[in-house]
Amino acid sequence: MIIWPIFVVVALLVLVGVWIHERLPRWRAADARALREPLTAEQFGERFFPPDQAKIAARLRQLATDELRKDLSRLDPDELLAQVFFDASDSLDSVELLMAIEEEFGIELDEATAVKIKTFRDLLNAVAARQPFLAKWRREIGQAIERRFGITLPREALASLATPLAVTEAVAAELKGQVEPTPSCQSQRAFYLLRNALVRILGVPRRDITPNVSVHALTRRRLSPARATQLREAVGARQWPTLVRPRWMVWSVRLLLLLTAIAVVWGLPALAEVTWLGGGAWGTTVNLLSELRGVIVIPLLIFLWVLLTRFSSRFSREFPRHIRTVSDLLPFVATSPEMTWTREQIEQAVRETITQKLRLPPGTFRVDGRFVEDFGMVGG
Repeated sequence: MIIWPIFVVVALLVLVGVWIHERLPRWRAADARALREPLTAEQFGERFFPPDQAKIAARLRQLATDELRKDLSRLDPDELLAQVFFDASDSLDSVELLMAIEEEFGIELDEATAVKIKTFRDLLNAVAARQPFLAKWRREIGQAIERRFGITLPREALASLATPLAVTEAVAAELKGQVEPTPSCQSQRAFYLLRNALVRILGVPRRDITPNVSVHALTRRRLSPARATQLREAVGARQWPTLVRPRWMVWSVRLLLLLTAIAVVWGLPALAEVTWLGGGAWGTTVNLLSELRGVIVIPLLIFLWVLLTRFSSRFSREFPRHIRTVSDLLPFVATSPEMTWTREQIEQAVRETITQKLRLPPGTFRVDGRFVEDFGMVGG
């Protein structure tokens, strides 16, 4: 009979121990926060984040303070939110806060993004990634960088890249094993890869392939969507131009649309005036279409344009017009994993892309310059 009281005491001690163990990290975090200097929302943003994110951080912290009614003046951006913001990690407070953030910033945080948010810094990056500045960044620079190197930079990563130096670091991290200490001639390596692929896949004589030769002359009657895919796989390019229709086919579609418009606008009235049509069903139909020609001509042309474009797209067998020579294909081949880069080559490619896309005046580019403060990039 004495065993049962002992068992109950042990069980209670275990439960108390588990309870203390679960709350110990939160107590320690609270003790650490008590020793920190209290900061206003503006001071918090300026101390822990770069200038282009400081205002967002201040707004976020103030919003969290208002929504949760908690003192966040001693918040550290890398603390776990479950230990600071909420009473439990599965609390509905987190859902309500995210909904308030979506309404405040006019953005949407999907479930896949929300589950990855563990700290205030994660929350800030998720919000900043959906701000107008990032839209401008991706449009002007981000997509060009991705095409240039054949990589994909996550939205959250792009949101935190505030300088060309940070972009260079991110690109080098994505290229991984392709970065080497000794330089190589990338244009030469890309040309040899492409030449070998053209000889093997399309059967182009090796002696005919030079950097300045017309790529259309080389691939005429040889290129097809399947072979274009084989070329891309042969060189290992991550980026590759999409084939287009021959120019004569494009103009044929346009001419057919023009003739259709002429037939509807001028042909129907002339057909309706033919006396031999009489008053039968056919004549009535033609007269009705003639009366409605101003209404039906635009929808008809749109329908024909979509139909003809889809039909003729299966005959896309040429590279786009801006790719005139073999040299114009080399930047696409340069995205192959077989290409190697040095840190200096990555930095130079990033410099050229940023200077071109932002139209920076000579002498204004700096590797540590900030896109917002120094280069004048604003939300858009």
